[in-house]
Amino acid sequence: MCAEIQILGEVRVASPELAQSLIALYPSIVDHACHSNGEGSFGDRIVGALLPHVVEHLSIDILVKRFAGTESPVFAGAQSPIFAGATRWLDRDNSLMQVRVGCTSHEPSFYFDATEAALIEAVHLMNTLLDAE
Repeated sequence: MCAEIQILGEVRVASPELAQSLIALYPSIVDHACHSNGEGSFGDRIVGALLPHVVEHLSIDILVKRFAGTESPVFAGAQSPIFAGATRWLDRDNSLMQVRVGCTSHEPSFYFDATEAALIEAVHLMNTLLDAE
């Protein structure tokens, strides 16, 4: 699932306050693998991360929580699904990025609706937290 996200306004990256708010709501987000600018976890780079990149990780965390401990409905008895994502620039001049989130371990089409809902929820949460800053 891909979403195009345009950053509007002056704030383009996660502030320490925004990061703290996100971590309070989704503590496991800091443990996500993140290969942006090298190896490490997302917790190592959440402060200063571009907002669409934060949306990517937030969406994944929402999906992981939604499906944690569940067996795959597509492949009976299989482990919980593994979600991954990527964020890339589409148009730097207009602050437009593409966020891609999906299931890498099972039938991706089965998770399409849940992934779409997670992206929408993540964008809504980000907008709410940014408005509160």
